[in-house]
Amino acid sequence: MATTAAIIDILMLLGSWLVGLIVYRLFAAQRVAKLEDIAGVVLNIILLTWVGKVVFQLPLFLQDPIAVLAYPSSANALYFGIFIAFILLTRKAYKESIDLNKQLYGFVYSLLFASFSYNTTDLIVFENTFAIYNLIILAVVVITLIIVDQHLKPGLLSGLLISLWSAGHLIMQFWAPFTTTFSFLLAPWFVAVVLIAGISLIIHTTRKKVSRYD
Repeated sequence: MATTAAIIDILMLLGSWLVGLIVYRLFAAQRVAKLEDIAGVVLNIILLTWVGKVVFQLPLFLQDPIAVLAYPSSANALYFGIFIAFILLTRKAYKESIDLNKQLYGFVYSLLFASFSYNTTDLIVFENTFAIYNLIILAVVVITLIIVDQHLKPGLLSGLLISLWSAGHLIMQFWAPFTTTFSFLLAPWFVAVVLIAGISLIIHTTRKKVSRYD
């Protein structure tokens, strides 16, 4: 039963990301990042989350690997996957002289629609009413994206979207017993870190833009 649930969750995750990538490819006003690069980041996060799953449950994995792999990953595994994937992306951007802001824009754009697809499926197919909280947050962020997509540079827009998403999750925790992303429970400290990162990106991008006119 647990194995079946894990397989269904993986299929939902991959299907949702496929939707996110397709929407980015067809509708993004600024297709500044290559599709294969975004897909590479997504795959890194998914694979590294599985690595984190093993790392955080190593004693149990050594005794019964099926028991670890059959159940969904913990939030700590997700944090691990995101952190390592971001380091790899930053390293790649530095070595290959890739604009990190453009890569981030493509990833955030795909992420929003992947998450919207995932939560819609979760609500309609599995009747998970908690998905409504996520859909409210995502609706606000997606509407903002549609309105300003053609008017803001990739870095500034990414920072704005990240800040709105994380602020929405922090606010929603006053009403909801918990908030999630792709079925992972989000700790308030993690959402706060993401909010700080989004605001920092806005400040950095704005200062960089201003310095060009000095």
